[in-house]
Amino acid sequence: MRVILSLLFLLNSYTFADEIDRIESIVKEIETLRSNYVKVEEKLEISQHRFRDLQEKNTILESELELYSNYTQKEEDYSMKIKSLEKKIKSLEKKVKTKQSIDKNCKNVIIEKRIVKEKLDNNLFPNLKMKEKYKDFEIEYTQAKTFRTNKQAEIYDIVEGNVIRIWEEDRSFTSNEKTSQWIKITGYFVEKVWQASKEELWIKQEDTKLREIDN
Repeated sequence: MRVILSLLFLLNSYTFADEIDRIESIVKEIETLRSNYVKVEEKLEISQHRFRDLQEKNTILESELELYSNYTQKEEDYSMKIKSLEKKIKSLEKKVKTKQSIDKNCKNVIIEKRIVKEKLDNNLFPNLKMKEKYKDFEIEYTQAKTFRTNKQAEIYDIVEGNVIRIWEEDRSFTSNEKTSQWIKITGYFVEKVWQASKEELWIKQEDTKLREIDN
């Protein structure tokens, strides 16, 4: 009986020792898991910080990108405006040169006209000479129409008289008198406003074209 009890005690001792070993092993595993968990938490917190930093950088980059896009669009708009203004400048420079050329011609014409007037003033019958000038031309009266110059045209004081103006191409005017080759300018447009001609003005028919109503 004692032998049996001793055997049972030994068996229990071995079993108990195994259980203790198992418990110790489990405790070690738990401690290892806790240690790993702490490390993972630390790494996760670091990752979260990095993620927040990346988010902030991304937000800044998006703002800068939007700002850059706006600047790019503004640059394109300014570039288009500059090109448009350059075209206007070239057009204005061309008009200025044309006007200077016309003014120069007009000055020469005015000087010539003064000389002609002085010669006519010396004549005892200037009005008679003027009437004789019209004898060879039959004036026809028509319904008033609107015309345009089809090129840079010379404007005369009488039929086959002296040049007193130079008009640019597409200048509009009205008339209800003409001869076979000449048209009398009875009125013209200044800044799109019609005004009656205060002096006698004539233009060659070949330098004109009939203006359409919708233009």
